[in-house]
Amino acid sequence: MIRKINERDADEIAKIHHAALNNTFLSSLGLGFLAGMYTALADDPKSILFVAEEDGEVAGFISCILDSDTFIRRIVLKSPIKLSLPIGYQIIKKPSTIKKILQTLSYGKLCFIENADTELLAIAVVPKFQREGIGSSLFNALLEELKLRKMKKLKVLVGQELESAQCFYKKNNFIYQKTITLYGMKKDILVKDID
Repeated sequence: MIRKINERDADEIAKIHHAALNNTFLSSLGLGFLAGMYTALADDPKSILFVAEEDGEVAGFISCILDSDTFIRRIVLKSPIKLSLPIGYQIIKKPSTIKKILQTLSYGKLCFIENADTELLAIAVVPKFQREGIGSSLFNALLEELKLRKMKKLKVLVGQELESAQCFYKKNNFIYQKTITLYGMKKDILVKDID
């Protein structure tokens, strides 16, 4: 069953994000940060999040923001303490985190694609539920919601090394726009027209 997220899902989604996307900067900020971020996104009118439930447990999720330029400001203002404490801890533990935080603050400009403010942030499915069409169902639910909201384009930032993700997006008619370097890694920005 696909449904919209509620705040109670944030901890479970954070765990899935952390496990499935463990090589990302956001995951490096820890489960507390991710849970705070997803709690803020669940309450953000410019965000869309769906979860897939199988046998009473969260099997996967998809998250999308409608305005990538103001995304970071919006979520930090919604949960300043819940998000700042994990970041502060990571800075103390690893001072080089500051450089990545500064890059994150300029994310909107770095990833700018004209007329493509709507961005798919993450999609992940728990391993035991993979290859059952859950990712596609989540993606289709997102597309339907974007159509209802009259969005025209959807962009995604995907690491060049993530072959299965690259294949998923190409299969779903995303088109390459440009390559950027973020956190020392090459990432492609892909865009899909929403029919």
